[in-house]
Amino acid sequence: MKWRLIDKPGKHVVSSGKDQQVGIVLLVDKGGEYGVTVELVGAGAKALMLGLVVGRGREWINLSTETVHQVANTHAETMIHGVMFDQATANISGLIKIVKRAQTVTDFLTERILLLSPSAQAIAEPALEIEADEVRASHAATVAPVDENQVFYLTSRGLSQNQAESQMVKGFLGVVVNKIEDDKIRHQVLKRIC
Repeated sequence: MKWRLIDKPGKHVVSSGKDQQVGIVLLVDKGGEYGVTVELVGAGAKALMLGLVVGRGREWINLSTETVHQVANTHAETMIHGVMFDQATANISGLIKIVKRAQTVTDFLTERILLLSPSAQAIAEPALEIEADEVRASHAATVAPVDENQVFYLTSRGLSQNQAESQMVKGFLGVVVNKIEDDKIRHQVLKRIC
């Protein structure tokens, strides 16, 4: 799998051709507008998009992802985990688009946002646009505050409130980070989110 890191605002397009496998790591750790479109244009094409979103202060983040299946026999997955601190705001939208001729396609989209402050806000909007009949596609989204029971459990084991929340954030983002197979990109990401 060929990996690519996208960490700058703007619109980005990545294509996967016949029997190609691409991995995209989307790192959003500054406010701004981010857009990523993945186009699967050859039979046997595969794409894995892993997104990490971290908002701090009063940052405003707008992220849109789109996976477009142009031909039959393609597979994609998009997994985005975000953490909003302070008064940060995120609007995350994702679209799986499967054109009519793109049969036997699979695609999965998940958007999960953790709110670390009562003033933090986030919207997660996944969507499907499917014209083909033989597909397996689904999406899921959650926006939730930190589970106080989990924080209580960790603090009862000797961690401070900040340490407990830090451990929860590392575990939450670690689900995505651990899927990055490129060591260089994984280390870059870890330096910036920890």
